[in-house]
Amino acid sequence: MKKNKKTLQPLLAFVVIVAFAPALASASQIPGFIEVEGGTFIMGDVYGDLDEKPYEVTVSTFYISPKEITVGQYRAFCEATDNKMPREYIDAPHDNEPIRYVNIHRARKYCEWLSKKLGKKILLPTEAQWEFAARGGLKSEGYRYAKGAMKVDKNSDGGRLHHVGTKLPNELGLYDMSENVWEWCRSWYGDYPTEAQVNPLGPNSGSFYAVRGGSYLNDDAPYSRVADRSSYMPWYNMHDVGFRVVYETENNKPPKVSTPIKTSADTTLMRQLPYEGVEHFTKTKETRTRWFKEAKLGMFIHWGLYSAGGGYYKGKRYGQHYAEWIQVWSQADTKDYAEQLRPGFIAEDYDPKKWAKLAKHIGARYAVLTSKHHDGFTLFNTKHPYAKKKNNPYGVDVSISPEGRDLLGEYVEAFREEDIKVGLYYSLIDWQHPDSPFHYELNNSKRTDNTADYLDYCHSHIKQLMTDYGKIDLLWSDYSSASKQGKTWNTKGLLEMIAQEQPGIVVSNRFWNGIENPYGDYVTPEKYVPATGFASNAWEVCHTMNESFGYSAHDTHWKSSEQLFKILVDVNSKGGNLLLNIGPDAKGNVPVVAVDILNEFGDMVQKYKSEIFGTSASKFSNLLFDGKSNTVLSNGSRSRLNFFVYSYPKDGKLVIEGVNNKVSKAYLSASKQALDFNTDENKLNIDLPKEKTDSFGWVVSVELKGKPSIKNMALSTTEE
Repeated sequence: MKKNKKTLQPLLAFVVIVAFAPALASASQIPGFIEVEGGTFIMGDVYGDLDEKPYEVTVSTFYISPKEITVGQYRAFCEATDNKMPREYIDAPHDNEPIRYVNIHRARKYCEWLSKKLGKKILLPTEAQWEFAARGGLKSEGYRYAKGAMKVDKNSDGGRLHHVGTKLPNELGLYDMSENVWEWCRSWYGDYPTEAQVNPLGPNSGSFYAVRGGSYLNDDAPYSRVADRSSYMPWYNMHDVGFRVVYETENNKPPKVSTPIKTSADTTLMRQLPYEGVEHFTKTKETRTRWFKEAKLGMFIHWGLYSAGGGYYKGKRYGQHYAEWIQVWSQADTKDYAEQLRPGFIAEDYDPKKWAKLAKHIGARYAVLTSKHHDGFTLFNTKHPYAKKKNNPYGVDVSISPEGRDLLGEYVEAFREEDIKVGLYYSLIDWQHPDSPFHYELNNSKRTDNTADYLDYCHSHIKQLMTDYGKIDLLWSDYSSASKQGKTWNTKGLLEMIAQEQPGIVVSNRFWNGIENPYGDYVTPEKYVPATGFASNAWEVCHTMNESFGYSAHDTHWKSSEQLFKILVDVNSKGGNLLLNIGPDAKGNVPVVAVDILNEFGDMVQKYKSEIFGTSASKFSNLLFDGKSNTVLSNGSRSRLNFFVYSYPKDGKLVIEGVNNKVSKAYLSASKQALDFNTDENKLNIDLPKEKTDSFGWVVSVELKGKPSIKNMALSTTEE
């Protein structure tokens, strides 16, 4: 094969630092740019996550800032405009650190301002531009990590943010493409295409934007690989996400497609085995998961030592969304964390029967309680010796049930009484145990690197959960990464034990990496509803009522009962379950505002239980109105379509395209009030009353003769 001269030979003036007139601003206020000459490369990593499946990409020449945008540079933008600095920087300069706590909308505003200053269209990079630059462009030496930051699978940040440009650059002279902070890209997050692409922008739409580069908080090196991907919702102001900027050549003409440069992706793809090869779960999957697929709605309960903080630590408010991560946000070691919060976790008002009745009212068919979260403290009275303060290096009791009580056991009994299936959440991550594969940086002085000890501890916990509480219907394990999954936890041994003790149990997919991986019983999207369902897998969206899973006293971003109902309908229309979260406080009380919203939500669910439960996914690839649909297959001779309509249609006609069946009747679902209708070719036209039947709109049912025959049958691709 003829070698590509352009790929293999260094080019004169390949790296160009672009300087702009000093009159624009001081050098510290305006970023410089480095030229990245276009070329072809293999994007992705076969040893990475399922969302990194390699494919060929060609990118045009572009220019990128060699460093992440700093606090000082962002401050200059804020001072020149009516934008405000993140409150975290009001009293502290940190001018040479990368800017954080900036969502993608704010990053774009910075780009717009800089565009006017420089007379060029400044953008966030696409994922393809970012990865090509991180790999070193045409000068790539094939590192899996950005050269200069990491040459081996070892994180060099040590859990500390550093000033930009203080570590070695990569082949192109770019700094911090691995570690420091994640960086926003302008590409929506989604699966890679399978065909070669030129200047790919990513999916046309989505719920999350891609972030790249890893974070100073990631003690797991694979998160900092140049191919690793993560994502955040566009309005998230995250503590470890920043950005850098690019501009493109005027014509953005792509180079001639060439032989791809050699990257770490050029090897054979590695795959996991479903259930680590434990045949019991494969053979019994259909029968074990039947109830789960029919459940439609569950209640998630995050309750633990973090609940005593409520988003505060030592009087300081931490605004990050997940209050159950307060130990990380406050950077507290385990001993201090326990001493501060254990006295406040008294559970004096804890009455799980109230929780169970609330779950019953909203229509939850199952519940999942956090038996142990990432901080390592347990609601159950663990029997392992490490749990006693005399046996662990921090001198703390791991079990936080008050004397003489078993908080987990009380939950199990209360929910069984209401005929609600019992699920247990268990965190594989343990920030407390010194031998946990996901160790906590501030506890490093106690670390002994004996992973076998942690596995003994973890397995004893799960064995106790499987044997001491009667029938357990579901195990919600959490969580794994590209380098710590499956075999890391001896998942095969765990599943073999679980198969013996709880043969009918349903297990989540989080023993393995990626929340949409297919290796467990069901897929677990978190806080987002996928554009389509998962035809070959059961699935469940876990979602919050505000932003946090754990109790947060300051998080008032409550979703209304109408919003929650629409989320449920959206998930339901695509064939999945909604696991709706509550976060009780340290006394065991669900916040009053949450109870009020849930009661209203439950009223809606009870009113339309026949239109939610016993249904299957929508048969429509698209709807001509603002709403959702699902299907009820009563028997072979008749069936029913349900339509949730959110906006009054034009001329009051609800038009449904693609119905080939004979229509028996159409009516308002709750009142059974008949509605006039007619058919025109394959369009069904229904007269809809102008007055809403509910705050969200209308629910209309259409009865058909025979099984539904819908043109272009598919899961709905519409989104909220």
